[in-house]
Amino acid sequence: MKYFLLIIFLAPMASLAQIQSANSHLIAWGIHGKVKQLTEYYYEKDQAYKDRHPTAKVVNNFDIAGRELEEVRTDDKKIYKTVYHYAKQRVYDTTYLNGSVSQTELEILDSTGRLSEWDFEINSPEMPPGFRSFNSKTTFKYDQMGRQIEIDDYDEGKVISKQTFLYNNKNQASEEDYISYRSSGTKTRKIVNSYNSSGLKIKQIEYESGRLNAEGAISYDNFDKNGNWLLSTAYDQYHSDPIYKDTMSKSITVREISYFK
Repeated sequence: MKYFLLIIFLAPMASLAQIQSANSHLIAWGIHGKVKQLTEYYYEKDQAYKDRHPTAKVVNNFDIAGRELEEVRTDDKKIYKTVYHYAKQRVYDTTYLNGSVSQTELEILDSTGRLSEWDFEINSPEMPPGFRSFNSKTTFKYDQMGRQIEIDDYDEGKVISKQTFLYNNKNQASEEDYISYRSSGTKTRKIVNSYNSSGLKIKQIEYESGRLNAEGAISYDNFDKNGNWLLSTAYDQYHSDPIYKDTMSKSITVREISYFK
């Protein structure tokens, strides 16, 4: 799938392995300070960046405690808005597509505030006629140090995929292993991560069923007073994808961050 590595590098919800508390999104994204609003602009081509014509725009708003209140994503003239409601050991998420409910989620936290289960239902108006709504859940496991070590996805009560994590001596997820169980057969995928001295992910290598599938690299620039990057450039090269084999893609992300005073 094209842009898979870009999604891992840049998309917020790709960091589920680190989501474990009320202000988990900021922690997962490695953002420091009392953030009030985070806006990200995504560009797929250099000319689009020069002309300031983003492919997508995402705005995240937070309260003073660091909890995310809402996310508004604009992509290809579609507007997705997710609203978060907090209760004891529960977070309720509702996503609207152009004003209509398309997805609901329930995040269940354990006694320490870590995410233990994530239930969601998709019933989007974009689904073709007769297509059933999708119900699923995801469970999360941790080691004695509080690091997430396993994510299991379920559909109709059966495990359909498993993701496990290995950590280096700096408690960084150095390896991610995936296995999916489908009617077409079992597939495996491994991702090896590298980080810079600041703890930012700078390289990923992906293997699928033991074969090199893709490589990604990312650089960061323009840091603000809180040490958060405001510009990143990502490159992905695909090796075994039948459509994008031996092609290179580039994406640019620009951030605007405002803080509570």
